[in-house]
Amino acid sequence: MREDELQRLWHAADVRGRDGEETMLNQAIERARTRARGLRRKVMRRNLQEYLGCGLIAIYFAYGAWRAVDSLERIGFVWVAASAIWIAFWLTRQGGAPPDDRALALAEYRQRVMENLQRQERLLRTVKYWYLAPMYAGLVTAVAGMWRQATAHGLSPVPLLVAMVIVTAAFGLIWALNEIYGVRAVRRELAFWQETEGA
Repeated sequence: MREDELQRLWHAADVRGRDGEETMLNQAIERARTRARGLRRKVMRRNLQEYLGCGLIAIYFAYGAWRAVDSLERIGFVWVAASAIWIAFWLTRQGGAPPDDRALALAEYRQRVMENLQRQERLLRTVKYWYLAPMYAGLVTAVAGMWRQATAHGLSPVPLLVAMVIVTAAFGLIWALNEIYGVRAVRRELAFWQETEGA
């Protein structure tokens, strides 16, 4: 099929042939459009959830810092609140949704989607650095302040230790979901778009 015919099909609102039957190429183009829309929705939904979570964390820990008695606890709370703002900023900068522009040439659109997927993979593979580490460091600092306060008042620090074990396990789960499951899902999506390169 000629390149101009391929482009016409890509830009068309309806990919059905003249007789109403879909050709294999038409089906492939419609499948690519559907995958692109689904990918865009997933990324936008994930980002919205993260933005809401970051906003709630920033507000909660900023309030906790304002009410904190111990200076180390206050520093930890401010650190966590600042980490939430940083996460939202980094996600906006690095984790945006793929383009939704049918006016682009098919090859350019495919290239942009693949570049976006590669960025998404890097984002997931580095989640421990830009997401988990800053927030975890703030939590450890805050707990150290609470620990110091508890021992100063003769209270047992065991509940704080249990809380940190639970938080550490949760952070480990977040790491695994992103760096193992998330990266695999992005690689499957990338493989689909690489296969369409010959289309």
